[in-house]
Amino acid sequence: KSSSSNRSSRHLFPGYDGDRGVGGLPEFVDMEAEDRERHEEIVRAAREDAEKTIRALATSLLQNLGPYNWQVCRNCGSRELGGSTCANCGHNTMDDDGGLMA
Repeated sequence: KSSSSNRSSRHLFPGYDGDRGVGGLPEFVDMEAEDRERHEEIVRAAREDAEKTIRALATSLLQNLGPYNWQVCRNCGSRELGGSTCANCGHNTMDDDGGLMA
């Protein structure tokens, strides 16, 4: 190797000994691999936390909406979970503007 390439290597990679191949680039590659592993661990942990949060929010939302998932029949006033006729009076819930009150 020329002396200028060794000097360039020393400037780019402090601790690099071009004649013996010690230090420099191999250390840099090792540092990059460690950083990549650490980054992947952080991303994995963040993804797991986000999944837990989304599940908790969805559960909370469904529990809050639960008491309101029924409709009131316009004929008899009973609460209906759905369908085309009232289970209490048999009123057709599909007439007029739906027959149900929200």
